[in-house]
Amino acid sequence: MPIELGAIVRIARKELREIARSGQLRWAAVIVSVLFATSLLLGWRGQQRIRAERDAAEQVARAQWDRQPPKNPHTAAHYGMYLFKPRPILSYFDEGITRWAGVSVYLVAHIQKTVANAAAEDATTALRFGTLSPASVLQLFVPLLVILLASPMFAVERERGTLKQLLSLGIHPTTLLVGKATGAAVALLALLLPALAVGIAIMWIGAGTAAVVGHAPRLLLMAATYAAYATIWLLLSLAISAWAKTGRAALVSLMGFWLFSSIVAPRVGADVAKHAFRPPVAVDLEAQILNEIGSRVYGQRGAQRVAVMEAQVLAQYGVERVEDLPISLIGAQLQAGEDTAAVIIDEHYDRLWATFERQHATVRVLALAAPFIAIRSLSQGLAGTDVAHHRHFAQAAEQYRRRFVRVLNDDITRNASNTDYARYRGDVDLWRRAPTFSYAPPPLREVLRNTAVDAMTLGGWLVASLLAAVLAVRRGSLAD
Repeated sequence: MPIELGAIVRIARKELREIARSGQLRWAAVIVSVLFATSLLLGWRGQQRIRAERDAAEQVARAQWDRQPPKNPHTAAHYGMYLFKPRPILSYFDEGITRWAGVSVYLVAHIQKTVANAAAEDATTALRFGTLSPASVLQLFVPLLVILLASPMFAVERERGTLKQLLSLGIHPTTLLVGKATGAAVALLALLLPALAVGIAIMWIGAGTAAVVGHAPRLLLMAATYAAYATIWLLLSLAISAWAKTGRAALVSLMGFWLFSSIVAPRVGADVAKHAFRPPVAVDLEAQILNEIGSRVYGQRGAQRVAVMEAQVLAQYGVERVEDLPISLIGAQLQAGEDTAAVIIDEHYDRLWATFERQHATVRVLALAAPFIAIRSLSQGLAGTDVAHHRHFAQAAEQYRRRFVRVLNDDITRNASNTDYARYRGDVDLWRRAPTFSYAPPPLREVLRNTAVDAMTLGGWLVASLLAAVLAVRRGSLAD
């Protein structure tokens, strides 16, 4: 495949001049740049405000727990504590499901509460149309800009009659393709690189060098992902332009595919997945879990379990009466009940998360026909704002709840009386022994494993678009 570097440079320069002369393209570029810069600034300011609110709420919740008056530890376990979901630093770039997933979870004995109080609950119906974020600008509007840049490159030259002249000079069609793609790519880089630099600078100033360095692998992968996405649209635009008879036909065809990929397919995928795999409502899920706990822990089966446990504990300590035990049998029974409840909770939530996985897999199928779905999943995964990250936090919060309740039950087991359990009281020292919640998001390798299918889909689109562009310029209507 002969590719002439000098010819590529000349063609690229010619395309850059054409782009610079186009007033419509200049205005489109300005609008996209302003949208991107504005969304970066607003996203960072909003994130900082929400992080400050979250930190303040967390301090208040912990202070309320530590300062509660003396009471029975099991009563304190039902009094509970609130945890608040940390906001990922890259959520200012891509909010993902953050507004719909909830930000706080209430920890109490016996039951796992769902993460609640999502921002969408207090929003107007306008939120259904989405929010402006840097990710949405890149996913939705950059393809439109690419279409405006590249759709006329072959088709308009064919209309003018200059395409045959170029080919008659001995320029290979592949050289022509590479030259035009290079010109469009340089124009896009000149537009987007300053805006991306501004985004990193905002993060650097607001979060510090350590945050930027720590997130460098994710930032680099995100940049590569969006570069691949823009390249897909560029190659598709050039392929359609090479096949189309007129510039208008190329533009209409590409706009139709953009509408399908970015608007129709995601909506259809979400609706199909929702109706095919319906998760239980949070209230119904909690009721199901509590009913099963009531049966297996406190019902007839529970009574049998308590009797068996009592006999085992008496034999373990070599005594015949509960009153002679050196520990509180009630505390041990409470913790055994929590352990049994944990098994029940895990069974129900495993089914819930499996339902969400099936929904996601259903939507992923449409990514084979819509690259927007693949880039959206990849972007949310790298930003830490997808369903997998939300699940990771919910499970971490549940594991903390179990440790938190165990501290209280262990205190009862060690210190309460078997004859007068109701009079036992915990105090500030006990409340402060409850562990502090510290959340670490999943490592990058786990994120890459969760998004591997989306990455392969996007890679497939990149290869397919490249082949389509090459075939279009070599076998398409260029010879007409």
